[in-house]
Amino acid sequence: MGDGSAPMCTLSVKSDVYYRVQSSTFGGVQKAGVHGTHTRRNKQEAPRANPLPSSLTPLMYQYLRYREPDYSYQINVRYATLACHQLANSQFFEGLLSTVRGLIDGLTCELTNFYHSCHAIKEPEEKLQNELFLSFRVDPFGKGWEEICSEIMYDCEDETNARVQKARDLIEKFFIRQPNVLKNEFGDPTKIYYIEHSIEITRIDNCRSGFGKNEITHNDCANCCVVCDPNTFNSMNNVHCQVCNDIRIPYYGATTC
Repeated sequence: MGDGSAPMCTLSVKSDVYYRVQSSTFGGVQKAGVHGTHTRRNKQEAPRANPLPSSLTPLMYQYLRYREPDYSYQINVRYATLACHQLANSQFFEGLLSTVRGLIDGLTCELTNFYHSCHAIKEPEEKLQNELFLSFRVDPFGKGWEEICSEIMYDCEDETNARVQKARDLIEKFFIRQPNVLKNEFGDPTKIYYIEHSIEITRIDNCRSGFGKNEITHNDCANCCVVCDPNTFNSMNNVHCQVCNDIRIPYYGATTC
């Protein structure tokens, strides 16, 4: 360390939550946030007993907890329909949701934020067409997820994220096969039919209470959920921690303000 290089800091794990180490010099204004490699369930090595040379500045270490975000997926698809103002559109949407629920049954995922609307669309050099816009979200915290997590010794977000990703893949395959599915499930596919390649899938990250993304302060791990800084909180699985203006919060990881 006598060559002037920044001291290397390691990333360790406690209770299946990542810990990032930041170092700062006593009395100084500069901080070094060197992000080292990380392993799970490895005990951090005890500091060596050798005394430091007097020329080195003492270091203060701060452990910041990290965890993976919880994934959910926003899915938007479009269908062509004969007319916008007809009961068949709503019935079709309900039947479609029922079929999708059956696809992901057993993965402890659930469908939320259902929405559908109909609009008359005029594409260049095409005739006017009525289109159904269907939207829903796939969340990993459906019925039974807490029981699954209680039986897992490792990170539960790994399991829930794997399950919701599998649900996403099944749903995507379902829509790719729409021409045959519509014919088998709903009869005549000419009245309401899937517009090919119209599916849009967007991953949405959510942080657990007390954690949030901080792309500015922790830009070396911008996609990580970091424990909320003092005077900030996250109580509703939002993406970012929010500033608390009502009271002073002197600790990390606040879930209320």
